Amino acid sequence: MKHNFGRELENYEKTELRKSRPAGKYNQEEMQKEVVREYVQALEMMKPEIATKFCIEYLEGRGYSVIRIT
Repeated sequence: MKHNFGRELENYEKTELRKSRPAGKYNQEEMQKEVVREYVQALEMMKPEIATKFCIEYLEGRGYSVIRIT
């Protein structure tokens, strides 16, 4: 069974934006930068092969073509 990391990441992003958004204090760009910082922190704690798979599935879910070189 293929795990849908992209959908999981999108749900996390929506949840984090809702939790950390004090009514109109920040613009969308600032919020996106903060969410990306949190993703990077989470990815740094993962094993490299899991973090790579997580990123690849997210990008493919967004419509990007990922070329895997092994």
